[in-house]
Amino acid sequence: QQWNLTKTKWRKMKLSNTAVPKYYAEFRDAVIRGEIPVNEFMSLEMNRIDARIADPDIYYDPLPVEAFIRYCEQELVLTDGSPFVMTDPFKLWAEQVYCWYVFEERKVYSPKRRKYRVKKIRERLIKVQYLIVGRGAAKTLYLSCQQSYWQNCKPKTTDGVAVAPT
Repeated sequence: QQWNLTKTKWRKMKLSNTAVPKYYAEFRDAVIRGEIPVNEFMSLEMNRIDARIADPDIYYDPLPVEAFIRYCEQELVLTDGSPFVMTDPFKLWAEQVYCWYVFEERKVYSPKRRKYRVKKIRERLIKVQYLIVGRGAAKTLYLSCQQSYWQNCKPKTTDGVAVAPT
């Protein structure tokens, strides 16, 4: 089954530089309603996300995170054999990693023309993610999901997943 939705020909959604991320919007609405208290650092991160939404040079694509979530929920199980159901913080964290893009102009060599040409390349905005959360926040489980997804769905990558000791 094809889990990597970013290159499929049936893709219907386009990149948007004005869309509000789905899981972030749910989180932000809960914060505004007072259901989830946030500290100063979470407020700063929310301001950064709002600035990305407002920036016309940064694009949002919802499909990669949906592919990641679908892969995890259909292919992974917990240690006791029960089905894995992705929690909202995992979805929010994955959305931060997979959904933000910028376009960079690069010189690319064209062998047919035997010269370089300038081409716009889509690049992920966030390439490294730091999770600073308390003990028991399931960071290792989240990183295990990431590692499984990258090894099974994107095997050509040279990136790895590492967990820092506490």
